Amino acid sequence: FIISKISALLLSAGKFFSFQNENLQNAAKLYEEAEELASSGKWNEACDVYMQGIFMGRKIVQNMLLQDDDNSSSDNNNESRLALDWIVSSYLECSRARIEMGDWDNARSDAWAACSYSDNKNLEVLLCMLY
Repeated sequence: FIISKISALLLSAGKFFSFQNENLQNAAKLYEEAEELASSGKWNEACDVYMQGIFMGRKIVQNMLLQDDDNSSSDNNNESRLALDWIVSSYLECSRARIEMGDWDNARSDAWAACSYSDNKNLEVLLCMLY
């Protein structure tokens, strides 16, 4: 539930993500760009940009999580938690945009990915699965 609480704080704080890793920084910029597109109702374009960011950062997040299992450094754990929150939020927001477009199959796939990354601990993601 710690990740859920951190996620809720980040989401309520404007969904700002800042990373030390340059590729994750670029992926976070794509997230922000996708958010702007989605807020303008440009759902298809937003999904494309969310997915660009996800493809850019997914392997990095997975590697960070694996390293956390081997390493208990507080700085690494904080960066990994933030990265995990970012990828869950990216999949979740992409799913919501796909729902707006009526793309139910891909929306379900994105929501499932968000559930998997969050270990089914993020209430927003679980609610999205109900659509």
